[in-house]
Amino acid sequence: MERALALLEPDRSPAQPDLANGYLDLLDDAKAIQSRVSRRTMGSRLMPPIYERFERPLVARIAMGRHNPGAAGEHRRALEMLALSAGDRVLDLACGPGNFTRDFAAAIGGEGL
Repeated sequence: MERALALLEPDRSPAQPDLANGYLDLLDDAKAIQSRVSRRTMGSRLMPPIYERFERPLVARIAMGRHNPGAAGEHRRALEMLALSAGDRVLDLACGPGNFTRDFAAAIGGEGL
């Protein structure tokens, strides 16, 4: 997390970042309540499996029809399009419970961010 904070401009870095939960919240106070509710929901043990196994595939099926590659295909396409390699930096910006982020982290390894 300290490596991520170092990437921010000093005037954009939070005065007291909450690093305890593995993410960096950069929302202002006006949006903080909604953000906390969303984080709690996606951070629960129940919601991520529902999102990954049912909600996300259903929305993708509706949006893409028969051309939907499925979750594994989406992950493969994202990795191919990003062409990630060891040591790269990737920003997952509000992308659900992190189902793509896990693949990105594996692709960039411990030296990546």
